[in-house]
Amino acid sequence: MDPIKYTAQKLLEKNKLLFLFCILFIMTSLFLTCYVFFFRTVTIDVTKHIDIEYSGESGEATVTVSNNAYNLNQRTQEFLDSISYQVTPKSKLTNGTKLQIVAKYDENLMNKYHIKVINETREVVVEGLPERFNEAKEIDADFQKTMDVFANRYFEKNRDEILKEDFTEFYSGSHRELVNNEHVYRVFLKANTHDNKDKVVDIYRLVAKGMVNISKGKEELVEQEAELYYMITYDDINSSRNLKEQNVFGEKIIGIEVDSQESLTQVLHQKYLLSYQFLIIK
Repeated sequence: MDPIKYTAQKLLEKNKLLFLFCILFIMTSLFLTCYVFFFRTVTIDVTKHIDIEYSGESGEATVTVSNNAYNLNQRTQEFLDSISYQVTPKSKLTNGTKLQIVAKYDENLMNKYHIKVINETREVVVEGLPERFNEAKEIDADFQKTMDVFANRYFEKNRDEILKEDFTEFYSGSHRELVNNEHVYRVFLKANTHDNKDKVVDIYRLVAKGMVNISKGKEELVEQEAELYYMITYDDINSSRNLKEQNVFGEKIIGIEVDSQESLTQVLHQKYLLSYQFLIIK
């Protein structure tokens, strides 16, 4: 046989074999892909990837449970997106409460996509909830330093408004300046019921100087000092020791000089009536 024809025939046979191999490989890959994505039974633990989120303090906390699992298989992901959870109990939670979490899902999707569900129920013990303080001494020095930082930040942010709106002795539109900012009392307000959040209040004595009109018949301005007492409130106080800017607010104390524990009690009773116990921290 002509060597050239022989070589050409061998090359043709080799190409045929390679073609058949490629076809077989593609068919096998398609079969495996179809099996993996469409026919194979997939086992899914429906409580494995749950996200448990608590809100509130121990004794009053609530819980929400969601599923954040993600799967590249869109059919599996469609089933995962159908999962919801029934939680018992879901409110009035305390540390140590046992939660029963039951998964609910679309059974039609389960059957359609050949999914086997496991661990439909899961028990979880609640932990890590912030607790309410029982005594003023539990409010430690580091937490109090944090309050000082927030108080200073509040005064820096609101100094001009306080000088303008609260020091009414000064002549309208005249320059005024804060001279002294003295911390007088810090009190823990322990709520008598869970309906109210515990608080801490600071009492400050503010001294400012500005122009005062000393004449009734004409404008005769002299510089004088004036003082007032100011209350900073830190709301939602608990063992998390987490202060938030929106929970820190202040107001002028009107008509009372808070220069004794008796006057302090009077101020707090006027504002909070009988809703709190007043425990002096310092």
